[in-house]
Amino acid sequence: MELHRIQNSFADAAERAYKAGYDGVELHGCHNYLISQFLNSRVNVRNDEYGENPALFALEIIREIRKRTPDSFIVGMRLGAFEPTLSDGIDHAKIFQAEGIDFLNISFGFMQLSDPFKPSDYPFTDLIYGAQEIRKQVLVPVFTVGEIISPEQADEILTATGIDIVDIGRGTLVNPNWANDARNGKDTGACIHCKICMWRINPEKCPGRIRYERNNK
Repeated sequence: MELHRIQNSFADAAERAYKAGYDGVELHGCHNYLISQFLNSRVNVRNDEYGENPALFALEIIREIRKRTPDSFIVGMRLGAFEPTLSDGIDHAKIFQAEGIDFLNISFGFMQLSDPFKPSDYPFTDLIYGAQEIRKQVLVPVFTVGEIISPEQADEILTATGIDIVDIGRGTLVNPNWANDARNGKDTGACIHCKICMWRINPEKCPGRIRYERNNK
């Protein structure tokens, strides 16, 4: 069955990572990718067990990885907060926690068919709100992401929400040493949110990187 072949490919990749000396893997269960498509009930309209239990596809992958790797090998999940609603995201988080997932890295799921939400007076993004609400319902570490561009902003989010870790993506494209510079109180640089990301076209022409390098000669 094609579905099982794909699941085994996930497990094969995790096993190779373990044999290569990696500490763990993160399954990508959001951003419209395949696991996300199974988890979102507006996308997954199957009439078999994988439709009745949208988490089953990913659960079987996790179980197969656990069979092939030691208990010390970390298995995390990139998970959509709104899949399609926050209530669904929370349910999925609880299911994967029960399966023994080691951490949950929260982002957007199948974005075109989801309902992001945050209270009108919430000071951060809807994505951070979703991660915060999921963190209240699980015991495993929860990560968040989403336009976090400064150490001060990162500290504020961690302090206010109870989330365990913030992901810095764009900042590390501008400055690969972002985390060490933040820890040492140095200028980290910042993504300036170009309409079209120049880093993707040519990292040497990234305006944020050029500004950072000019300011830190």
